[in-house]
Amino acid sequence: MTDGKLPLGILKQAVMKLDSANTDIKDAMADEDLTPDDTEALSQISEVLQNTEAFLYSIVSKEMDEDEFANEDVDMDEISEFPESNILDTNV
Repeated sequence: MTDGKLPLGILKQAVMKLDSANTDIKDAMADEDLTPDDTEALSQISEVLQNTEAFLYSIVSKEMDEDEFANEDVDMDEISEFPESNILDTNV
């Protein structure tokens, strides 16, 4: 691993979370009670997650090989347990 300027630990955590979320979405898609509209919506979410993960890999590839990033332990940067967010304060 190179000593670059990118926060590789945080990016690694983000990739791992996106991968986990995508696995959860695909598991949810297996539910027989979903409507076709719900299945399509979840499929679109899965595609966005995959594209986001690929984009993160393209950013990381500026500093290290993608396979190395995916397979090696990257020193994790410290992040707060509950990142600040106002998402619950917005109306959907």
